Amino acid sequence: MNPAAPVKTHPTSEVREDSRKPSCRSDARGVSSILDRRASCAARNASASALPSSAERRASRAARRAAFTLIELVIVIGIMALMMVLAVPAFQSVTKSSAVGIGASHLVNVLTLARTKAITGRTHVRVVFADGSHTNATIFPKVSYAVLMWTNQNLDPLVDDTASSWIYLDRWQSLPKGAYFSTLPSSLSATTPFPSNLNTGVSLAGLQFNSAGALVSGSDESAVVREGVVMPNGTVTASSSANTNAVVISYATGRAKVNR
Repeated sequence: MNPAAPVKTHPTSEVREDSRKPSCRSDARGVSSILDRRASCAARNASASALPSSAERRASRAARRAAFTLIELVIVIGIMALMMVLAVPAFQSVTKSSAVGIGASHLVNVLTLARTKAITGRTHVRVVFADGSHTNATIFPKVSYAVLMWTNQNLDPLVDDTASSWIYLDRWQSLPKGAYFSTLPSSLSATTPFPSNLNTGVSLAGLQFNSAGALVSGSDESAVVREGVVMPNGTVTASSSANTNAVVISYATGRAKVNR
């Protein structure tokens, strides 16, 4: 029996078989090439995204044009300071003028309420003014005034006038700062307790309404409010302005109004 003869293989077939097998080296080079291309693309994209777009560049240029320079800011601040310096005197003048008007209007309201109280209470009511003839630490002359009511219904205040029968309906009030009374009504009898209830009666400038709401003086009265400052000792510093409001009270009706 003949031994099996070795099978001969053709070298060409081995080459062909080897050629059909994938090359590890070529695959590695291909993957590396792909990764390099992807990394390069990513780098280009990142570089492109880091650059501002055209719209952003236009917005940045517009913002730079709209901003103020230091010199422009200094000029604007200087103009504003000048305007404030010029406006302060005018503002102070308006404030003082307002003080005169407000003071006169408030006095009219007080007189109206006093008249109404006299009518509804069927009694006499006084509005008195600190005219400087009598002093007190808390009551400034030529700016302060108060309202009192007659309480003794068994006596006639025009006949049996006594200080003990008058009581204050409220505390002393004052004109706004920057205003004072340059003219006051005529003086009442010396029976007004000063500066509070149960004090000795003194004579003060004032008005007295009867139970019908008319003035007992028998003539029209007035109180003129003027622009100026009064010190606690009664010294008056009148303003050069002729800004005044006259509060006129009709004796027949007792009604008060402001003549500007």
